[in-house]
Amino acid sequence: MKKTLLLLFIFLISFKANSQEIDGDTGLHAAVGFGIGAATYFVVKKISGKKKTAVIWGVSLATAAGVGKELRDQSICGDCAMETDAIATALGGLAGALTFRFALDGNNKKKKNKKIKEETLREKTEKENELDRIREELKLKI
Repeated sequence: MKKTLLLLFIFLISFKANSQEIDGDTGLHAAVGFGIGAATYFVVKKISGKKKTAVIWGVSLATAAGVGKELRDQSICGDCAMETDAIATALGGLAGALTFRFALDGNNKKKKNKKIKEETLREKTEKENELDRIREELKLKI
């Protein structure tokens, strides 16, 4: 299911809609932002184990990269810097971090519920074994 959602997302963003004209440079900014956001999410999640922190870092780093690149463009050629490119990089970072967050990490409620059921069953079995042991001891005393 997760892989299907990821493939559907990639399929949908790979086609340019006729009603939305996005120049090639802005699309590249979004793609690079997606890569930065996804990679940063993956690394921070592995280090800290916190999904929310990883999303924040992914979006922040992509935003910083977009703004930094546009500031560099402004200092070099002045008029060639575009705010929309910085926004596209930030939105790409958001999409990358959230894609990894929801499509790949998913929701671990099923795993947690299964673990709770297993622990409950184990505890119940241990109690039954203890009761059986006590019964055997009582039989030996009588």
